[in-house]
Amino acid sequence: MKEPRHSERGLLITEIVLEYFRTNGRLIAWGDAITKDIGLTSARWQVMAAIAAMPHDVTVSIIARLMGLQRQSVQRVVDLLAADKYVELEENPHHKKAKVVKLTPAGAQLYKEVMRREIKWANSIAISLKEHDLEAILKFMRHLRAKIGDAGPTIPPAARPAPERGKPGCAEPNENRRSTGRSSAVRDPAPAACSPLWRARRTG
Repeated sequence: MKEPRHSERGLLITEIVLEYFRTNGRLIAWGDAITKDIGLTSARWQVMAAIAAMPHDVTVSIIARLMGLQRQSVQRVVDLLAADKYVELEENPHHKKAKVVKLTPAGAQLYKEVMRREIKWANSIAISLKEHDLEAILKFMRHLRAKIGDAGPTIPPAARPAPERGKPGCAEPNENRRSTGRSSAVRDPAPAACSPLWRARRTG
């Protein structure tokens, strides 16, 4: 039987995947480093970010689908955050067993500090890059994710920063979001944060 060989584009896809693995490893190490002094890991503050980013209540299963992770691994992180009083679990009117996960006031405050650090880092990286290149990378990554079968919910699209008028702020995000079958009421558990990674709806 003839052994399969990469096509030219297939080989490029393989190289992209390997480069992504290497980049992801660096990003995890970076995420651990910037929050080590406040007792968070990348896994913990990314779960907090997923909670803060969504305009509706979330469960462990929703967070797992958003992040492309196994539910059990997200549950372990949520349990650790709950033990530290950074998240709380509330009754879910739509499901008897799946609790709603929300940031506590302490968790929201800690998340704001994480975002201050992330914003500073992201801006320092972006200063030497061209906007159209970044947009092309983002568009390709989303297209590739769809190609490999990601049918889960999506993070609300990031809004462009509003023009500076006095204090810096965020523009309102795009309201055209994929329906999840849950309440569309906006119930942000944490103050909004402007972030290249995650955007929460502005709460004023």
